[in-house]
Amino acid sequence: MKRVILDARRLDGMRGVHDAFREALDFPDYYGYNLDALYDCLTDLREEVAVEIPDPLALSKELGKRYGRLLAVLEDAAEENPAVRVIKGE
Repeated sequence: MKRVILDARRLDGMRGVHDAFREALDFPDYYGYNLDALYDCLTDLREEVAVEIPDPLALSKELGKRYGRLLAVLEDAAEENPAVRVIKGE
């Protein structure tokens, strides 16, 4: 199982979030660095992947309003593709 860890201390905004996904999951060079592209890539995965958010509050502070949109995309992708799991810490 591959893991994507969204640790606010190691990310630089949404660009950092997209970089984390692209690097961990070998997204294609044409990956669009937007939430629609992220959803498309996550729902196309065939291998299991865990998206871990160790500190949701810190990530929310880092991303502001974009955190809610990101979380919605991750949860929608996990609902669509059983190979994707979202794990949030406390």
